[in-house]
Amino acid sequence: MSLNLARLGPFVLEEVIGSGGMGEVWRGMHQARAMPVAVKILRGEIARKPAYRRAFSSEVRAVARLQHPHIVTVFDHGEVSEAEAEGLASRGVGAGSPWLAMELCGGEPLMRFRGRLSWEELYGMLLALLDALAHAHARGLVHRDLKPGNALYGGEALKLLDFGLAVIPDDERPGGPKAVFGTAPYMAPEQFWGDPQLCGPYTDLYALGALAWTLACGEPPFGLKSDFQTLREAHLHGALPSFEPRVLLPDGFEPWVRRLLEKEPQRRFQRAADAAWALRGLAPTRARVSPIEGGLDLPTLSWSETPTTPAEPRGAEDDEPLTLSAEALTELDRPPTPLDWRRPEVTVRRGLAASGLGLFGLREIPLVDREWERDQLWRALLRAESGQPTVALLQGPAGNGKSRLARWLCERAHELGAAEVISATHSPQGGPTDGVIYGLGRHLRCIEHPRSLVIRRVRDALRRQSNESERQAHSWARASSPCAWAHEKSALTCSRGSSRAWPENAR
Repeated sequence: MSLNLARLGPFVLEEVIGSGGMGEVWRGMHQARAMPVAVKILRGEIARKPAYRRAFSSEVRAVARLQHPHIVTVFDHGEVSEAEAEGLASRGVGAGSPWLAMELCGGEPLMRFRGRLSWEELYGMLLALLDALAHAHARGLVHRDLKPGNALYGGEALKLLDFGLAVIPDDERPGGPKAVFGTAPYMAPEQFWGDPQLCGPYTDLYALGALAWTLACGEPPFGLKSDFQTLREAHLHGALPSFEPRVLLPDGFEPWVRRLLEKEPQRRFQRAADAAWALRGLAPTRARVSPIEGGLDLPTLSWSETPTTPAEPRGAEDDEPLTLSAEALTELDRPPTPLDWRRPEVTVRRGLAASGLGLFGLREIPLVDREWERDQLWRALLRAESGQPTVALLQGPAGNGKSRLARWLCERAHELGAAEVISATHSPQGGPTDGVIYGLGRHLRCIEHPRSLVIRRVRDALRRQSNESERQAHSWARASSPCAWAHEKSALTCSRGSSRAWPENAR
């Protein structure tokens, strides 16, 4: 349906190109610059619910911070005025409904390519998605609804879009804290329990595994047409079916996908960089891959293509390609930290970034220069990885960028899989959320769960590391959330090599 006279801010709406439970997506045009855009509008009763409005606003704030060639760019946002609502009344859009304008992505959903991609094409697409996820995860954003319909390929771009479920506030999620959100064929087991504390980067990696299975075999591992309860049972308890790809794939690809689809989060790759490093071991050639008519640009995820940065495991010869057996692939946990933090420059299409004031103050200003300071911080990180206890202290007057440098180090290290980041704050007045202990508890998601669950999961983690000390299990559990411990409540998800808590009967 076309409504050529409908307007939102500087945009003219032309036709509806997508519709979902929360609203509609329109094809539009920026009048002054004659540039096509996509405009997403909340409508109906949902647009009047405070929780959804806050979630929509959070999506704008979160995605506005992302600057990546494989993530859709947001241009502007606002609310429908009384005058604008008159032209949209027939679509159920009222005054005050929030909207956002974003890059109009051409092409088709990845579902159209299932079973049709060569290994080179599939490899390139998966690396591009992992690159986008690494960027988002490093900035605290978990997508939670990765599926073929939320990734588009066309022309020269692969774009990840629709971060709406990623940012619904945990304490304001419609339906309450136990509401389940996602698309069942691609949901990780922890999503079915409706507790957002259980979700992390590994949740998106499970969905990526289901997506990769779909592209290779034609449909996700547990099918598309089953009802929700059947799919829930399959993801929680069902064994993966036989892997029957429609195209020729390397032997190591199936173990790679199956590791992404492990039931327990701690058995999956923990970071997008980890999964990308293992996938690169299956690379068709040493050269960059340009899938589907040579159009897809693949920025390097984990290793800069500069001479100072290893593109293979340290010690590998330049003329010797990295090959991995299926057995070796399942043992890979993380890539080596590159000697240099730099990466090749990539172009992010901004276009209408300055078209309106809606995003003023939301976009993150890229960190430029400060190369000497960044080099010193990266060297400190390399020393820490070698086993040397290392402290990097940033000193200087207020306003000279200390916090920005620290945030850069955390984000870059997370993107590359080089470090586990735990953030702690110290306010001038002090409070219960200050300090390293609270930062550790927040990192391990130790909030509002029975302490017995914490002890049980820590005990399981210690056993996997050949350490069954009951005293250590209690000590680690208590240290992770001392305040909650006093109220008989706690929760646990652990980082690399440890256990993540989820309901006991999930097994």
